[in-house]
This record gives sequence, structure tokens and C-alpha cells, in this order.
Amino acid sequence: MIEKGKVIEIKGNNAFVLIEEKEKCKNCNLCKKIIPRQPIIEAENYIKANIGENVEIEINEDYLLKIFLYIYGIPLTGFILAALISYFLKTPFKIFIFLSILIIFWILGFKKGKKLSEEIKPKIIKKI
Repeated sequence: MIEKGKVIEIKGNNAFVLIEEKEKCKNCNLCKKIIPRQPIIEAENYIKANIGENVEIEINEDYLLKIFLYIYGIPLTGFILAALISYFLKTPFKIFIFLSILIIFWILGFKKGKKLSEEIKPKIIKKI
């Protein structure tokens, strides 16, 4: 996926880019309800773009699905597994077992999702 935006800040080898609003976004405005400002993306700045320059950013869509599955799928799996295990156990510690399994899967999912998202940062591919 290619996004266009304007570099607003540079920190080391990374640049913070204010993403342009697309033409089809003007009719929907769903993003504005979730985030009341334009989105900002941190991207690797290999081409040494400067503040104020318009750039194109490449975001690998395949990894976005993997990150989504780690962050939401693993905790959901943990919830279902914890509910099933605690349902069939005949112990007074059902709540403790349920919460333990849920927290373990939640932490595991977020750690794997964060690790993957750090490995595959968006990249600035060219100046416009």
C-alpha cells in the first residue's frame, strides 16, 4: 500500500509523516470519528527527506494482517481456551485459572505483535 504525506518531524533515521486525506475519505469521515486529527506514521527515512517535503510511504499489507492476528487473534484464542478449561474444571480456583490463561495469551499476543511491527516499519520510498 502506498500512502502520501508530508514530513513533519525527523528523529534519527525515522521521519514522522502526516498522511494526506484521500478523495474517498472525504465522503466517509469514519477516521475523523475515531481519531480527530489526520494520522501520523513513523517511517524509515532512507532517502533522507527533510521536514516539509511531500513523500510516498510504502506499507507492507501482508504484515498488517499478521500483526492484527497477533494482537487480536492470540488473546481471543486465550479467552476461548480459558473459558473452556475453567468450565470443565471442578476446582474453586476457576476464576484464577481463567484470568491466568487470559493474561498469558494477552501478553504473548501483544509482545509478538509489537516485535513484528518494529521489524517491518513503513519506508519512505520517494519524494514527490
